[in-house]
Amino acid sequence: MSERRRLGLGSAKMAAACSVTANVQTDYEHGRRLPKGDYLMKACQLGVDGLFLLTGRRSLPDSCDTGDQAFDRLAVLWVELPEAIRNSVVNLVETIAGQKGGQDPSN
Repeated sequence: MSERRRLGLGSAKMAAACSVTANVQTDYEHGRRLPKGDYLMKACQLGVDGLFLLTGRRSLPDSCDTGDQAFDRLAVLWVELPEAIRNSVVNLVETIAGQKGGQDPSN
C-alpha cells in the first residue's frame, strides 16, 4: 500500500495497471495473498520499488551507496518522498547553501 501511495495511485488504478482485480489488489496489500511474477513486473514498470515489496528495504541507486550511513539513510528516505516535497527540500537546501552558489549565507 505504501508504494502505491508513494506513486500517487489509487487501489483501483494500481489493480488495473497490473492486470488484477481490485479485490486481489486489496488482498496483496493486506498480506492475504502473495503477488505473482507478472504482477511484480508490471508494478515495477509503474515505478514500484520491487526490493521494497519483497523485503521491506528500499532500493538505493548505485550512485547513492556512499558508505556514509547518514547520507545513505537520507537517500532511502528521499526515494520515498513525493516529487513536490523533493522540490521543496531542494529549494530549502539551496537556500541554506547560499542561494545556489554554495557560499556561506552569513557572509
